[in-house]
Amino acid sequence: MRYFNEKNIQKFLEILPERRGGKRGPRPIPKETLVRAFLLWLRTGCSWREVAHSATVRRYFRECQRRGILFKNIPLAKNGKRRLRKVVIDATNINTYRGAPSSRYSGKYHNYCIKLTIIVTEQGELVDYSLDLGSTHDSKIFDQMLMNMPKFPYEILADKGYENYARRRVLKKYGCQLRIEQKNYAKNKKRGPRFLFTRDHLRVRTQVERFFAYLKSFKALRYLRSRKLSFAKIAILCTLIFVFALN
Repeated sequence: MRYFNEKNIQKFLEILPERRGGKRGPRPIPKETLVRAFLLWLRTGCSWREVAHSATVRRYFRECQRRGILFKNIPLAKNGKRRLRKVVIDATNINTYRGAPSSRYSGKYHNYCIKLTIIVTEQGELVDYSLDLGSTHDSKIFDQMLMNMPKFPYEILADKGYENYARRRVLKKYGCQLRIEQKNYAKNKKRGPRFLFTRDHLRVRTQVERFFAYLKSFKALRYLRSRKLSFAKIAILCTLIFVFALN
């Protein structure tokens, strides 16, 4: 993968903290060794037994997540004092092990998966993300993420899976326009004139799809058995840093 080049890995190492050693005993394992072992686990999906210093790797990244180091280095959109101009919402299904407690059957793609939904701005800044069961409907997740927003943006770019006439009316009262591209055969008068994405809209959506394609290439996410999805969140945060912050 082109994001796993030496330049990005060195930038990623600058974000993570150094490991401190005690006054006695052996020296701590360098963080570069732990990061490369974690990236190897993400790419290949091998068991932890095959990863060097596996117990130390898991403790190190869980501690980074607990301290908020990974989330702190993601370019976040300041959605408090000002309204965002344009945001893009999209979801994808991450195939997982069928017997995992975190996976559910998805009727859309007919597989067992975890559903990931993200909202980003046109500059690539993360607004919010949600990790849910695969059986959860996109509209339910969308409504929950809208409730978490302090201020609605001016425009929301989405696909046809988020079409809801009642939601459109509520957003219109707050000055928020839901932009959903319609097909040529869509002739519903309640939806108004047929909307088509411009080149700038497609550029933003392409960036989101690129992130999904990059994340799905991690084979380790297919065999998650953790009930709290702790390592799935760590992998998503690492991917957001690689795709949106380091490039």
